[in-house]
Amino acid sequence: AIDIDDERAEENCAISVLQRRAAQLSSNVAEAFEEAEMQLSTGPPSFALCGGESYDKSQENCCGGKIYSLTSQGCCGNSSIYTFAQQGCCNDDHVFTYGMETCTPQVLKPDWENPDVNFECAANWPPATYGNYWLRYCAAGQHMAWAMTPSCKVGWLSVKQDSLADAEKKALDACQKKATAYNGETCYVFDRDGSGCRRQRCGDEMYDASVQACCKGKVYDRQTEGCCEGVVFKAQTEGCCQGRIYTKAVQSCCGGQTLYDSETHGCCLEKGPQVYPYGSYNCCRRPKGICRIRPGKASCCS
Repeated sequence: AIDIDDERAEENCAISVLQRRAAQLSSNVAEAFEEAEMQLSTGPPSFALCGGESYDKSQENCCGGKIYSLTSQGCCGNSSIYTFAQQGCCNDDHVFTYGMETCTPQVLKPDWENPDVNFECAANWPPATYGNYWLRYCAAGQHMAWAMTPSCKVGWLSVKQDSLADAEKKALDACQKKATAYNGETCYVFDRDGSGCRRQRCGDEMYDASVQACCKGKVYDRQTEGCCEGVVFKAQTEGCCQGRIYTKAVQSCCGGQTLYDSETHGCCLEKGPQVYPYGSYNCCRRPKGICRIRPGKASCCS
């Protein structure tokens, strides 16, 4: 049986456990795949430190000792922050600017840390049965390790440990216990600290997560495209506002919430997102928000 699980980071921490049994698989896989479990320890709620400064993990992350926004920025090579709108991360190595530089994606070759072990599933990693577990493992954060038997029938993962050595030991010990009881195989470390996490699956297709992403089963180019409620759009000329794709030439999205005609209306963010018609309303700092211009007056702001 395949059994994938992880260890908790600390017993005395507030831990959220995500546990799911695998869905019924096709008959040719079911014999080898009886059960798959995964527990992700998320640690203490929401806040962490980066370079001595506190940040909200639900909206931000840490890159090279600096805080960045998860919605508009990324971290390249664990050291450089870049802006999605103007820049990309080339092969998880360096930041490049759209329109000024190009990036040639490297050919993906499995590098599973232990060349002496032939993992049967490595060439097509991650297999469809492991796709969701691998994605969640890659998002868990260091230190982490994935241990597995060469047949890929028994595996165990350990995340958010104090050190890589701790993560490896816990993953290997638990994996070996399961493997010994199942078929006597030996477990080996398959991945350390997400070294292979650039390789992801989108439906039946493999993709490089450093320059591509998955949109409802379709791979798209993160440099030039976006995903809006499962639909791929051209990021240079189109945008996404509350699940609706719009043309940037004639429309805009106010505060990420309200779609409006940018030729006839404006967006005011002084008192939350407010759309107002040009000519008859102003957007003011005092009083905050929009106000109607009285007849004979040039402005309603104080």
